Amino acid sequence: MSNRISRRAFLSTGAATSAALAISTHSASQGSRAAPAVANPAPGNWVRWLDQAPAIPQGVTWGTPWPRGKLKSAKNLALRAVTGAALPLQSWPLAYWPDGSLKWTAHAMAPGAGTGDGPFEVVAQRTTAKGQAALSVTETAEAFEIDTGVMKCRVNRRGAEIIGSVSRDGREALRAGKLVLLRQDRAAGSDATVVTQESFESVIEKVTLEQRGPVRAVLKIEGKHANAAGRTWLPFTLRLYFYAGGEALRVLHTIVFDGDESKDFIRGVGLRFSVPANAQLYDRHVRFIGADGGVFGEAVRGLTGLRRDAGPAARKAQVEGEAVASLSPAVSNLQQYIPAFGDWTLFQPNADAFTIRKRTDDGHAWLDSARGTRASGLGYVGGPTGGIAFGIRNF
Repeated sequence: MSNRISRRAFLSTGAATSAALAISTHSASQGSRAAPAVANPAPGNWVRWLDQAPAIPQGVTWGTPWPRGKLKSAKNLALRAVTGAALPLQSWPLAYWPDGSLKWTAHAMAPGAGTGDGPFEVVAQRTTAKGQAALSVTETAEAFEIDTGVMKCRVNRRGAEIIGSVSRDGREALRAGKLVLLRQDRAAGSDATVVTQESFESVIEKVTLEQRGPVRAVLKIEGKHANAAGRTWLPFTLRLYFYAGGEALRVLHTIVFDGDESKDFIRGVGLRFSVPANAQLYDRHVRFIGADGGVFGEAVRGLTGLRRDAGPAARKAQVEGEAVASLSPAVSNLQQYIPAFGDWTLFQPNADAFTIRKRTDDGHAWLDSARGTRASGLGYVGGPTGGIAFGIRNF
């Protein structure tokens, strides 16, 4: 969603999606006496990043164990580096010892707060550490509006569209986010088998604000999938996670199968958005992270490899993801004859291979565009002024 996405920044997003803080149990409770891989500076509840700090700042949540009798309250906890000021945390209890003291606490930290690889110590303070970024939640009869200070998200209370819109710097980036489901009435069988397929969409039943900041906000959406005939089934729970100062939306999607296993077969399930796009088709780009950090990138309407040359400047700008300033007259007057590919898919059926395919429209043939050994599950759609990166963890 940034105004400019470089190749380096785009690649580093893949590394940032799985970043987490590791727990060092130097002073932890009984049964948690494993020595840390790196010696801690002193006794205390120390944490450090797994591998290394993420290349792109993201919010993170983790848990910390405490010795019996050491901590009575989860209020006013902060994260302190070996040198430097205390960093603000949002903390809450997870488990207690029999004497009422805290056994485990959970902590949320804003993007960019824990710079460096650490170590950091979770400490109790007399007052709450102040953070720079602010997260606000506005509740109305129709929706929740969450402002992270960088992006704004509207989550509806009813209807099929769960996420009404996501915007940044006053510009709408996503809209009409809803769950989609494909059901078929039988499993794949012989060539003569006739399979009937149905489409379902989310129907919101309940929205609960589980946390509202100041560092992290969590919305829980519950509902079912419904079709045009009025059937509702497959209850879902969708949790949306927001962090102060964050530009990423984390989604945790859970479904419960309550159908007939002999005739209700799930063919596909996912989350669908509409993306406003005003740029010319040759300025709209699709990218995927492929094997070994490589980037696959193509425009919806390509200007390279044509019989008539679009011009060196136009070809170079499109390959680099920049705005095409002008086309040669031979191409500009005939660009409606250049295929525009509206559908793209990355299919990874196992741990050793993926295929990227494209087609111009529904009902038209799929064309193979690229293949590789292992994709990270990160994609991008946008243009020279910015776009949306999306991904699936542990793809």
